[in-house]
Amino acid sequence: MKCPLLSLSRKALFSRMTNEMPPVFGEEQANALLKAGWVQCQIFRPTADLRHNDEDVFFVVCTQSCTVVSPDLSRDPFVEIAEGRRLETFRAKSPQAVGKDVRKFHLPIGRADFPALEIDINSRRFVRRELLIKIQHAGFTVSDVARRNFAAWIARYYSRIALPNELVRRLRTTILGKLSSFLKAKTGSPSEARHDQIKSVWICFQPNTELLSGIAYDIKLLLVCDEPEIAEEYDRELLQLFGGQALAIDDIEFSFEVNSLNETRLSDLNGWQRFTEWDYLSGLDDAISTPGS
Repeated sequence: MKCPLLSLSRKALFSRMTNEMPPVFGEEQANALLKAGWVQCQIFRPTADLRHNDEDVFFVVCTQSCTVVSPDLSRDPFVEIAEGRRLETFRAKSPQAVGKDVRKFHLPIGRADFPALEIDINSRRFVRRELLIKIQHAGFTVSDVARRNFAAWIARYYSRIALPNELVRRLRTTILGKLSSFLKAKTGSPSEARHDQIKSVWICFQPNTELLSGIAYDIKLLLVCDEPEIAEEYDRELLQLFGGQALAIDDIEFSFEVNSLNETRLSDLNGWQRFTEWDYLSGLDDAISTPGS
């Protein structure tokens, strides 16, 4: 049996969802949005057409910039927005600023009397794109780095690695605690966290299923460091931390590798997945990049 909505064209579906005929929209309107500065991360206040009960809330555009200014309204009828609430203080290394918190993000802004907005990913909703033409945005600025980090934070929400619950439980017993403490510890002069020298962390595991107690998972971790000398140093330190390159612990057959960026080819990563549990350690920008980009 055919679903009636599925038989509609996108233009007809757009008309039905908005209860009106599609407005006239083309290159002229798209250029108007572009010239007005409508891009991803643009910030604006609620309006008569886009209301909100809280007068202190802001809306932040989540949709990619190229879609925001697309001339084809039938193909791209909507933009996604999220609610942003002002922060009186901003810490650049807080969990919400570096992407550790997958549900809330702190977006630093300029030309405002407060330093940042807190954005809740669960507040997102779609609105008609042509409404932006009539809206005056707030006039705040967002740096290219902050905008890229914001895009990576949204992407991370959907692309988080899915590990079996039983595997996560076993990893947390010993392995993750030791590795997390190791990566967060500061070393060198001037002192900096070890993870600042790590480009990315990758994982290979099997089987991808919930196992009964007594049956072991096979886990491999790959740490890709910025420089060869750092990779050699971390490899020696991890060998000392775990007592060897491989061990059996908590019903896990665990091993690790530490390589430098120039030693790692894309073909080496076949069968590996970004370990998004730790993507925040190497930065949001890195989370959406290939190892060498």
